[in-house]
Amino acid sequence: MNIQQEFLTPNQYTRPQIRLRHVKAIATHYAGDPGATAQNIHDYFNGTCVRQKRYASCHYSVGLQGEIIQLIPESEWSYCTNQANGYTISIETCHPDATGKFTQASEKSLIELEASLCKKYGLNPLNGGVIRHYDVTRKCCPKYYVDHPDVWNKFKQAVADCMAGRPYILPSYGTGVSSMAAAVNPYYCDTSSLTLCPGLTYQFKTGAPITCASDSFKQARQTKNGGYYLTKFSAEKITAGVGFYINGKRVCIGVVKQPYCDTEKVQKALGQTYQFKTDFPIMSANSAIWQQEGTAKRDDKFYYTKFKAVGKGTAGFYCGSTRVSIGTVI
Repeated sequence: MNIQQEFLTPNQYTRPQIRLRHVKAIATHYAGDPGATAQNIHDYFNGTCVRQKRYASCHYSVGLQGEIIQLIPESEWSYCTNQANGYTISIETCHPDATGKFTQASEKSLIELEASLCKKYGLNPLNGGVIRHYDVTRKCCPKYYVDHPDVWNKFKQAVADCMAGRPYILPSYGTGVSSMAAAVNPYYCDTSSLTLCPGLTYQFKTGAPITCASDSFKQARQTKNGGYYLTKFSAEKITAGVGFYINGKRVCIGVVKQPYCDTEKVQKALGQTYQFKTDFPIMSANSAIWQQEGTAKRDDKFYYTKFKAVGKGTAGFYCGSTRVSIGTVI
């Protein structure tokens, strides 16, 4: 299974870059435009849809020849499945005519892609892990699977069989496919951009070993789980941008910057509180003097973290390994 990444340009209508925090299901769609290609779908969402100010997109498009294009990182929302956008990865599949019946190549790629995603996110295709747009809104999408519910049930079974490495049947054709465990895309990376301050860490989930092009990020450890590599890097040196690579292909840009804090010094009496505004998580070096109250609140750019003065003395506040403020309790 070969996946080509062509991410949409970030914009409010088709790629809002809202964080997708938890994947509960893979949503299956059909293009609704007979003869359209996977590239047509990409170009529509990246151009016409934006110009017309339409809120619509998908994570993947599957073409008539079985080609697959990834339009949006799996860590972000797509505008495809209405009220299920916040917990689904959505796939639009092309079809040659108005019946909505996928080609054999399309259906095979769709099964393998959904099997790979279900395996990755621990989903059971036979118990809610694979859904139709119809199951959310009653829209007739994907049309052929809505018009033929028996074929839809066979589709879910095919995804389950493919996940397990068993032979499976193309549900719309009754054609058998040899045992084929869904392969991990070697160029998969769970993030395409990363910004940290010195001392903070990030763990990548990738389809193959990932490396950094400079010593601005230092690899801490690498393990493998379920076919994916889990690699932790720590931010070491300030950089405006450095590439992370898999087999020579750049999959992510990493930035290391000085942290921002709205307060250099603070002084409070016992029992009083103070709220910091920072662009990275902040912590007290001595919780016996300054104790964090509750969980930090966050908007698109800043963290708002409240601390209570609980013991007399002075302690530093840190973002990563950088001291950004000093607090005294009198």
